[in-house]
Amino acid sequence: MMSVVPPVWTVTVLSFRTSLRGIRTLALAAFAAVPTLILLALVAARSAPGVLGNEAQTLFLILTLPVVVIVVMLILAVAQFRNEIDDDTLTYLASRSIPRGGIVVGKYLGSVAAASLLLVPAALAPVALAVAAGAAAPPAGVVGALVAMTVLACVAYGALFLLLGLLTSWALLYGLLLGFLWEELLRRLPGSVPHLTIAFYLRSLAADLVTAGPLSGFPTAVPTFDAVAGPVLAAVVFLAVAVAAIRYVELVPERTSA
Repeated sequence: MMSVVPPVWTVTVLSFRTSLRGIRTLALAAFAAVPTLILLALVAARSAPGVLGNEAQTLFLILTLPVVVIVVMLILAVAQFRNEIDDDTLTYLASRSIPRGGIVVGKYLGSVAAASLLLVPAALAPVALAVAAGAAAPPAGVVGALVAMTVLACVAYGALFLLLGLLTSWALLYGLLLGFLWEELLRRLPGSVPHLTIAFYLRSLAADLVTAGPLSGFPTAVPTFDAVAGPVLAAVVFLAVAVAAIRYVELVPERTSA
């Protein structure tokens, strides 16, 4: 077991570095900064400090979590396998002494770490800007809730999108459908249907950790343990499926006959 750790760590480091390299990283960082730029526009418009504090949290709920996090994680996680399969370079990595399951785990950890490095500051920046502009310090638990929700979203969505990138060349399209239709539509339905979404548990966690403000307004919250366990369990399931699937997936690009 211990002999697998060094190769997996090597894949993790390589995945992390390649995820944060090139013009794509600058584009993702700029995209992640959109909520902060919106709040900056409100500051420039001389909005009341109290409004800025609430808007910083609202922007996280309506833009950062359901849009920015999903897009950034989708692009980074899908690329872990899909780019290498399309470029016919994954077979070289698979032919080394690294188990195929170790490749999955290493690429997953690297992509989640890279996404978190981009997204956690993006989640906190609007709150920091609001405070710098004169808003009161956020209620207890807000900062911790923002960090926890962002990291758990990366953990869960990262495993899902990594699996899609391994299984299909249509991973970006399927990821967008799952992220924007499944997650948002099912979360708004009555009954227990929202429990099938990752977003439900993330919103529930915020309501458990924050007692006042926009983050606290979730009427069907589950206990904190369940709110954390939901995304973690989803990540474990998706990652386990990916580890099993890589044994049978063709790791070379589709060939066309001449």
